[in-house]
Amino acid sequence: MFETRLELIKQYLKEDNLKYILVTNEVTARYVSGLSSSNIFLLISSRRNLLFTDFRYRSAANSFCKKNPQWQFVEININVFTLI
Repeated sequence: MFETRLELIKQYLKEDNLKYILVTNEVTARYVSGLSSSNIFLLISSRRNLLFTDFRYRSAANSFCKKNPQWQFVEININVFTLI
């Protein structure tokens, strides 16, 4: 189910000739990825799917990404908008 949602996003990126999409809403991020977190951001491109969260969710994010290798976990220590 979540893989289908991710593939639809990638299809929209390609159709609209976009390089990336940034998902900042936690409900939308959970809908797309399947990981529930109060501090989660997704950066999706045609090549990579990055899942950003902070140290509080490190263990959950690592476990999630091991089970879902299409996602790569990136731990953030600063405001995500500063990082981006």
